[in-house]
Amino acid sequence: VSMKGEPHSDMLPIYEAYRGALRALCHLEMGLGFFTGLVRELELDAPKLLKLTREGFGAAPDLAIRLIRDHGYGARRAHRTCATFVRYARERGTPANQTTGALLDEAATFLDYPAPHLSTDDVRDALDPVAFLERHNNLGDPAPAETQRLADIRRKRLEQAAARHDLRAQNVQNVSCVLSEAIEAIRNA
Repeated sequence: VSMKGEPHSDMLPIYEAYRGALRALCHLEMGLGFFTGLVRELELDAPKLLKLTREGFGAAPDLAIRLIRDHGYGARRAHRTCATFVRYARERGTPANQTTGALLDEAATFLDYPAPHLSTDDVRDALDPVAFLERHNNLGDPAPAETQRLADIRRKRLEQAAARHDLRAQNVQNVSCVLSEAIEAIRNA
């Protein structure tokens, strides 16, 4: 089986990967408990975070998607090209927001793939974290407006659940009092 000329021979290990992933999630859940207070007290320096994010390659998968969607690359070819591109940039000390289309072409050529000939602006747009958030605005995506909308829904559901819990607790207390009175009445009869 192949897609865009790339074999799917590594699918069997993927079917077995869930065991390790579940173990890792269990360890993560245990470890996150240590950070509860830390996260609550955290103060962020938004301008510094944006600067560092723009210099990083966190949006590199979007560059690969652009190669797949717009240039007919297969998924593996696109991701290999982007990985080589990122490695070249890091070896040269070039932050993501200063990379060029020529560097992407160089990475593709090194791998014996046809150069995609993306413009420098296209490469930088694909790697820009702000543009990344604007592009990812579907249900559950990380766009701020979508994240806020989903957080508001969950906050409301948590408030409703807390109100239901309080009502149940009050009912349990009321029934407990009625039961205690009935037991006392039987004892005194």
